[in-house]
Parts: sequence; C-alpha cells; structure tokens
Amino acid sequence: MSNLFSVGHVAQLHEIQSARLKRGLPGIAPEVEELIRRLTSGGVGTKSDDPRVQQAKCLWDKGWGRELKFDSFDEYLATIPGIGEEFITDERFPHLILVDRRPGLTKSCSLAGLRFNSNNNTFADFDPKQFKKEDVYWVTCNDGRQNRNRKTVDCRKSFAKDEIGLVAFEGVALYAQRPEVINDHFVYLCGSVHVGSRDHVAIIGCWGGVPELSWNLDVDADPDYVVASRREC
Repeated sequence: MSNLFSVGHVAQLHEIQSARLKRGLPGIAPEVEELIRRLTSGGVGTKSDDPRVQQAKCLWDKGWGRELKFDSFDEYLATIPGIGEEFITDERFPHLILVDRRPGLTKSCSLAGLRFNSNNNTFADFDPKQFKKEDVYWVTCNDGRQNRNRKTVDCRKSFAKDEIGLVAFEGVALYAQRPEVINDHFVYLCGSVHVGSRDHVAIIGCWGGVPELSWNLDVDADPDYVVASRREC
C-alpha cells in the first residue's frame, strides 16, 4: 500500500461526505481540518535533529496527542521525558523508541495502523518485576532479526543480563515509528503473554496484507519468526 496521498483519496473523501449528507449527517470538513492542524502543529516534515522531538512528532502525527486532548504539539511534547545517557543505541539495540501507553493498547494499535481484535486486558507481563511501570518512557531495542528462527522460551533463557523481551505496548510503539520491522517476518514480543493462556505470546506481523497485533503459541522455531528485545535500564 502506497503512503502517498492522491486524487483518489480526494474522491473517496467526497464519496464519504456525500454518503453522510444523504443520511442527514454533517459534512467531514471538521475531521479534515483536524487532520491538517495535527500534521502541521510542530512543523511539517520537521528537520529537528533532536530525537525527542522527532519521535514525539511521529506519535503526535498519528493522533496520540489528539486522544490525550492536547491542543498542540508543544503541549504534547512537554509531557515527554528527556532521553538519558543510558539510551544510547548500539549494534544490539539500534532503535531508540518512544513508548506512550496513555491512550491504552486498543486505541494505540488503531493509531499505529495495527489491527487488534481484542481489548486492553488481553495481555499480562511475563514477569511483572522486570517491566517498566511508567506510562511514557524511552527504550533502545532491536526488531528481533538477531533472534530469527529461535523460540521465545530459548531467547528468554539466553538473553544477556541487560536484555529483556519487548512487551506488547513496546511492539506497537516500535511499529508506529519503524513500520518496516515487519516487512519480512513476524515479531514475537515475549515480554507479554495472553492472560488466559500464558504459553501464547504477543506478536506483530502482517496477515493477509494487514498489519496486526495478535498472540501465538510458540511451539517450534521458524525462520519467518523473530524475537525482539530491548536493553533493560
């Protein structure tokens, strides 16, 4: 699917508006104007070299700030913590990712463009003592390519002392800011397990051409599946 806006989209917007008007509903100008205001707040295609600004703008453009009732990008940015020296990326953890859990998991999936056919209470932490409690935080992580064709249970046992599997929210944030991570594989998020069946692990991937957050029973190693991890700070 192309990410370029075209005249075809304009035609679709006109069709949507016409259908609404026929049903006695208002036009879609307010929604379109909200989108334009959101994408222009904080600049268009911002050239900032500050990763804090870059990552916050990415989530803002996708609607995180709107869901949290902020009127401008600057208001949203003011709620984003600074990036400490411990979040320097390296070969093991090349991606610096902003995680904002405040909209909830279901809404965050929708904003990121991930289908999720469940609810905010679907997943639990594999080990609650290991995972972050903040609603907004930074992580340095990988997309799991180094753990291709390995079972999640084996990865958990062999992780380095400063390494931990991603949880579902972190996988959603990774996809929102690096959607290419699922271009050629499925990514296990072994820090999160299904509340009703702890041997089922959270996973993001593309099923039938549709990006999705789901869960899967990790029985056998498979070259199409990887296990993502982050540095424990």
